[in-house]
Amino acid sequence: MARRELGPASLRVAQAVAAVLPGPAVVGCSGGADSLALALGAEWAARRTGSEVTAMVVDHGLQDGSAGIAARVVETLQARGMRAEAVRVHVQTSDGGLEAAARAARLSALTEPGLPVLLGHTLDDQAETVLLGLLRGSGTRSLAGMSASLDTPSFVPHDGTRDPGVDDGTRGSKPGPECGAGSPEDAQAAGSRAVYRGTLLRPLLHLRRADTEQACREWGATPWDDPMNDDARFARVAIRQHLAGLSEAVGRDLAPALARTAQLARADADLLDDLAARAARIDGDLTVDDLVPLPDALRWRVLHRWLGRAVESVEFQHVLAVDALVTDWRGQGPLSLPGCRVQRTAGALYLLR
Repeated sequence: MARRELGPASLRVAQAVAAVLPGPAVVGCSGGADSLALALGAEWAARRTGSEVTAMVVDHGLQDGSAGIAARVVETLQARGMRAEAVRVHVQTSDGGLEAAARAARLSALTEPGLPVLLGHTLDDQAETVLLGLLRGSGTRSLAGMSASLDTPSFVPHDGTRDPGVDDGTRGSKPGPECGAGSPEDAQAAGSRAVYRGTLLRPLLHLRRADTEQACREWGATPWDDPMNDDARFARVAIRQHLAGLSEAVGRDLAPALARTAQLARADADLLDDLAARAARIDGDLTVDDLVPLPDALRWRVLHRWLGRAVESVEFQHVLAVDALVTDWRGQGPLSLPGCRVQRTAGALYLLR
């Protein structure tokens, strides 16, 4: 029956959602093709499993007409029998910039009900995230992209210059009325602080953007086309445009290869993080003799996590500066970092706030 009811693309979307739907859940929906297909797939899956899902459209109030756009998305979903609501959030800017503040407000709203949150990121989003991580000069955690399932505490970056990648399941990287979530994996790698708790599910990571667009056509639903998704001033949009050109230049679609890179990097990063957690505790002072024998990859991870207790956005240069107190000790005085000082005394590192 299901195969007669749905077209090929909408069936793939619906089955992907049904495979992970844990019961009651929140669906982030901006009205764009990815999140709209996700919401319609969730509604289909919920009817067949007896689950209750609610689509949430977060309006940041930062674009002219954003409230009207959010209301129209809600009406579209409600007309199809889905529970949907628009939530207006207050975006309080900080040193991290407007985008980071909007992202934090969005994540807080989505996770506030305490239910798992479904997000509409696709394989194409994953590929773009890998390239963004590469351009930042980050390590394996940043190249690992997004996980299909993430239990938190999660993190939101304070550094607005860090496009946290697939921040929201929409195509641009901007604080519009979209309602997806930031990439907490990138933010965690950046050493940012936990600001929300929840479970994020990304059932469409193996599907392409063309799949969600076709699924919307099969469902007879018209996505909201945000013009900012074509604005190359945003890093993600520029990456998307150049990725298409690069794929054409080399004669093959590069997105699957980049997504595979994310899968491999995630496995490496998970192992290294686990080894680093076993190598040293970070809830107090660090003993230098415990750090010296560690390989760079583990010692840097230990220092990164330790500094994250006091530094809002840990940069690699901060890690290297502290590492010099361990591996190049010449009696240096306290090291000043944003939000704290680090001092080596009597064979131990101390965080001074």
